Amino acid sequence: MTMVEAMLSFDAPFSWRKHERARQLQESALLGALARIPREVEGFEATAGAVLGELASNFDAEAAVLALVDEHDGVEVITLQRRPLTSDALAALHQQVLETLLCERRMVRFGEVTVLNLGPAADSVASSSPRSSFHSAPVHVGERVIGMLALAGGELAADAGPWLETLAHQAQLVCEHARLSERVRALSIRDGLTGAFTRRHIVEKLAMELERARRHHTPLSVVVFDLDELATINRAHGTAAGSAVLREAARRLAENLRGSDAIGRFGDDSFLVILPHTPEAGARVVAERGRALIEGTLFELGAEAPVRCTVSAGVASASSPRVHGSAGLVCEAEQAVQQAKQAGRNRVG
Repeated sequence: MTMVEAMLSFDAPFSWRKHERARQLQESALLGALARIPREVEGFEATAGAVLGELASNFDAEAAVLALVDEHDGVEVITLQRRPLTSDALAALHQQVLETLLCERRMVRFGEVTVLNLGPAADSVASSSPRSSFHSAPVHVGERVIGMLALAGGELAADAGPWLETLAHQAQLVCEHARLSERVRALSIRDGLTGAFTRRHIVEKLAMELERARRHHTPLSVVVFDLDELATINRAHGTAAGSAVLREAARRLAENLRGSDAIGRFGDDSFLVILPHTPEAGARVVAERGRALIEGTLFELGAEAPVRCTVSAGVASASSPRVHGSAGLVCEAEQAVQQAKQAGRNRVG
């Protein structure tokens, strides 16, 4: 053995250990980055985008895909493109992910398949097809496969399979936690009976909208809708019937609103509607339309005969000199409701 050969033979284990240590540090850093995402990002889509972006960037992949299977064998395919792919290339990537996942689950087909594309839109800005390499790893719970992580393009070592499975499991945990948190938050701000916002949330939202309206000098109005005969319906048909009327009334009033508007349950039989960018005249149109909708509705009560119900509405605008703060705005709308009821009900005050 020559001197050089001896030296190389001596240095080889050290060099290998140094490389292995560097890889372990890189893997730990990536797992730490994924674990930090829930503290830095809110919402399922934003979280999924951050997770897939971190993975795609780390492996220099053109696209990262996370497929999540639900309890009904439906699958959601979430894709983040670092560089825009053609529509055909994106469809082929999704198909490859689904076929690989079907093979892992030993299934013939999935139930409903939904697709969520994040990042650049397909066919935009110098679109390209993904590189030929495709790396995937399943997500296991026991012996069940509940998802898959896939990378289109990218640079992975030949022995990176177990490492990619660890990342797939971590990505699935982070994204499902974000989805669960989003659902819990949605439940916490929604009234369980009507699906409208809770009183607390609608009041907080009004304070924010009023501050925004004043900062940008835009109009803002509110409407309070108060059902006129709900107490009578409760006495005559029971509280279950009253609940059915309240639920349907909330649905009909919500149908009357724009996407930027908001409705919340404000009292036992009343709703508060926030109308951004709407002066008082426009709010009165919304209030009258809502009143007419409720008046024209035949409320079904199951086995009992359907009933009718009316609503009184009160309008208030942030431009009123009498309004000071969100509480004052609501108070003025409630006073208008009382005037409408005193004038005979089923009208706009």
